[in-house]
Amino acid sequence: MQILKNEAGDIAVAVEELKKGNVVAIPTETVYGLAANALDPEAVSKIFKAKGRPSDNPLIVHIADASDMEKFAIPNEIAYKLAEKFWPGPLTMILPKRDCIPTAVTAGLDTVAIRMPEHPVAREIISQSGLPLAAPSANISGKPSPTSAQHVIDDFRENPYVAAIIDGGKCKCGVESTVLSLCNGTPCLLRPGFVTADMLRTVIPNLKIAEAVLKELPNSEKALSPGLKHKHYAPKARTVCIKGLCENALKYVKLDGNIKKTVICFNGEEAVFAGCNVIPYGKSDDFEELAENLFDALRQADALDCEKIYVRIPEIDEKSVNGVLLAVYNRLLRAASFTVIDCDSAAKGLVIGVTGQSGAGKGTLCKILENKGFFHIDTDKVWHDMIDECAPKLEAVFGKVTDKNGRVDRKILGEKAFSSEENLKKLNEIAHKSIMAKVSEIMDENRSKGIFNFAVDGAALFEAGAKANCDFIIAVTADWNSRLDRVKKRDGIDDKRAEARFSGQKSEEFYIQNADFTIINDDIGSLEAKIEAVLAENCKLK
Repeated sequence: MQILKNEAGDIAVAVEELKKGNVVAIPTETVYGLAANALDPEAVSKIFKAKGRPSDNPLIVHIADASDMEKFAIPNEIAYKLAEKFWPGPLTMILPKRDCIPTAVTAGLDTVAIRMPEHPVAREIISQSGLPLAAPSANISGKPSPTSAQHVIDDFRENPYVAAIIDGGKCKCGVESTVLSLCNGTPCLLRPGFVTADMLRTVIPNLKIAEAVLKELPNSEKALSPGLKHKHYAPKARTVCIKGLCENALKYVKLDGNIKKTVICFNGEEAVFAGCNVIPYGKSDDFEELAENLFDALRQADALDCEKIYVRIPEIDEKSVNGVLLAVYNRLLRAASFTVIDCDSAAKGLVIGVTGQSGAGKGTLCKILENKGFFHIDTDKVWHDMIDECAPKLEAVFGKVTDKNGRVDRKILGEKAFSSEENLKKLNEIAHKSIMAKVSEIMDENRSKGIFNFAVDGAALFEAGAKANCDFIIAVTADWNSRLDRVKKRDGIDDKRAEARFSGQKSEEFYIQNADFTIINDDIGSLEAKIEAVLAENCKLK
């Protein structure tokens, strides 16, 4: 890939590459774009191959002059008014397409997304080439968008489909263009950007905002615009958005124990999150600054090789939904797979760990907690459901443990893992870390839906390090005979097989010594009364 400067000779090189049907990364005022001749399906196919972009995701066609709109689209009166007011600039309009635009650009739709960028380098390249340029963001599909030449180089340095990049400096907007549909009745904002809803309403008083701006587009629905259907803007590490008071956000971040964390925070909050990797991305009330720095912050977080990224997100209300904050919110929702945690509410919730030996009554206690509104997470079931996802890690340690369908053969895994204490230790390291990561993900998903009380159930909670994730842990104990009878009845097995279940388990004393509370599951008083006493003593349940 040639790295070119913002100079006349280098611009000429870029233009020549585009005329030859090659792909060139160019700067715009929004983000860097991966450009190719929009009239050449073969050239356009190189964009999709370079990015790994799904073919059902339409591209935006960039033009150098507003009069060119008529060559590639069928404008209406509103389109002319918007072009006069907002072009050149970060506004894309979706209009019926002319036949000259290939379906590879429009993902098979009979409409085309078109805009006239403001960046002088982009317009000079388009003008000199004499070509309309299809140009999605110059990043690997799904990753945070690029707002500097270095971001593009990081993604495409060795990519055979990208011939060159023009370094035009840092993008001033930092988020992609506003996308507005002018087809099918009432004009509709599909993707927010620096041309805001308030600004558009000066021309289109009846503008509506698509539900997909703040909600996930159903798989069955066709994406009319880039940035709607597929996961976008996401770092490698699992990302969640956190809102609410700073002190409550800190409490929430601490819930995830000792994993490697990065917090993308507001300016002035750096000291609050000391102990984590911290990346400030702007003042909480300066939405244009947040937009400008957002993708760079996500890419910085990616480079830190952390396990989880928390992004502080401002509250959005009826006023701010019509401004640039909507663009910030939209991009972060997709980067975090729509996981937004209200930390003020989460701080009032309770995470209870429930542990103990087989047959002690963990499941029964969790049923009681479920009836009191707790979401029950059974770590044994979590491991059962996710073990196939861990096959690469398991095979890196134990060799071949999968069947012809790629599923983990538990018998083979058991034979290898239980062959020595060292191998068992290795299995537990993989299982415990994987389970707790999945438990955290399950809790995040439910917290984003307004569920804040959890009962995490498992015999190996202490060994898995769950204490850091729980407000407290309850150990359930029972005498040998009661446990034996429960296991036999529950699993339909005889004494010998039931006793085998107990072998290798920690002693009753281990659970009593390590737990915050111990509940004896006997005939003296009901189990429900005992858990109610623990909840009352803890005083944290709201």
